[in-house]
Formats: sequence, C-alpha cells, structure tokens
Amino acid sequence: MDFFTIKGSSTPYRLERDIYERITLKQEPYYKGGKNYAICPGCGNVIQIINLDNNNTSDSHRRLIKTYSRHVEKSIEGLSEYSREKYYTCPFSNPVNFSSTKKRMNDEEENEIINIIKKYSDCLYKMVNGISGIHFSYNKFKEMLENFLSSEGYNYLYINKFNLPYGFLNMQKGINIYKQAIYSEKGLSVEIKNAINEKSIYFHMLNYIIEKKTEEYAEIKFYLRNHKIGQEAGEQSIELVIFESRGNGDNNIIFNKRIEIDMYSFSIIMDETGSIRNIADKVLKKVLK
Repeated sequence: MDFFTIKGSSTPYRLERDIYERITLKQEPYYKGGKNYAICPGCGNVIQIINLDNNNTSDSHRRLIKTYSRHVEKSIEGLSEYSREKYYTCPFSNPVNFSSTKKRMNDEEENEIINIIKKYSDCLYKMVNGISGIHFSYNKFKEMLENFLSSEGYNYLYINKFNLPYGFLNMQKGINIYKQAIYSEKGLSVEIKNAINEKSIYFHMLNYIIEKKTEEYAEIKFYLRNHKIGQEAGEQSIELVIFESRGNGDNNIIFNKRIEIDMYSFSIIMDETGSIRNIADKVLKKVLK
C-alpha cells in the first residue's frame, strides 16, 4: 500500500517521506520505538511504514525495496485500537481479485457504493475516461451505468470506494467504442489512437472520433482483464484490451497494455469535490435565504 491517513482524518495521503513528515509532524504516536506508523484509510487499523528513508535497501533478489506500508495486527496507544473484523474485510490487507463472484452480505457497504455513484457520478465519469484513455459520450456512460446497476456491481466484494472506477469498467465485460472520441494528445490516448490507425482492419480515427473505414459489419470493443495483486506491497494491475470483430468469433486484438490500478486518486477527487461543494453550499445559503 502506498498511501496512509492519520487519526481523526478520512483523507488519504500519498506515502512519500516529505508528505509523511509534514502530516505527522514527526511526533508520537506516529514515531514510536524507532518505527514509523500511520492509519490505514481502508479499515482504520495501524499500519507500519517500511523503508521510509528509501536508503537503497534491497531484497534477497537484489531488487530495490521502495517505501510502502503494511498492516500491524495490534493496537498502538494514542493511534488506533486494532479491529480484527475490519482488518479481514479491508480492501488493502485482503484485496479481492476482480475475477471473484463473491458478493457482500453487509448492506451498509452495498449502500456506500450506490451513494458514492449517486453523489459523485461526475467524478466517476472523469476517472473512467482517464483510465481508459477514451472520452465516452454521456449516452455511453448512461449505458455503462445501467449495466453496472443491473448486474448489481455495487454488491460485488472486490469493488470498493478506492477502486470503484476500475471495478465499474471491469463489470462492463465489453464496451462498444464505435463513435466514441479520443481527444487527448498524450499518454494512453495517443497509444490507442495510433494502434487503431495502424492495426485495425475495419476502423480508424477521423476528427478525433472512432469511425468505420469499411462497409462491412464490424464491432470495436474495450474491456479489462487479468487483474493481478502483488504479494509484498500489494500493488495491483490489470490489462486494458481493445479488439475488433465481425461477430464470427474471429477477433483481432488492436491494443493490449497492462496498467497500474491507482487506489488513491478517486478518493482524493471525491474528498476535494465534497469540500468544494460544502463551501459553496455554505456561501449560497447566505444568499438564498
């Protein structure tokens, strides 16, 4: 895990030495017995910061060990009381693979996902576009949202408030991206545009839109697959795939790339958006009396 929070806060912070020292002020109970501690944003239990100084420490295979955090199954006075139940249901201590079909039994968790989508659907839309490199139309997002809800995606155990945009995309199985736009001229978007123009038999980019270049029937689709979870620091990644097909089972893979799952950004966007909305509400109440 590469982020943390502190007592009395729900805001996750990136796990970097400068940030950690600024937020904790290098004081107890975060610095205790020569070790560095913080709180897990997912379950509220104590986590220990490993290799905070990032002093070129290597493992037995001579691979550089980066700074990361791991759960400590005990209480730290003044910091947090250990909860075994929360530890075993934490998305960071026990992440669930996206291939899992297990569903939640806890109605509160189920409602949390629905409430997040209801309150922060605009944030979800922007994150989905950023992850995929594709600018989905409002109608396409509506279709995806309807599919997520009808499939009860909010009830799957592997989906949580930190990975929701990825879980949302993963639930789609296959998204028809014909007539969708790719406006960005950097990063993943450029790679996808180039792949479509160079490798597709039936499609090309025309004025930023994915268009057909043939009269033949064909589909072009996007989906996520092959979710992986790292054993040590818990890094997660997934493959992004774009393929075309004529519907006869003969598929042509146009683009295939493994991307890291960012468990940080969506929660930060929600936190910032919520803070801004609260400020606006307070100011507007004075005007709209």
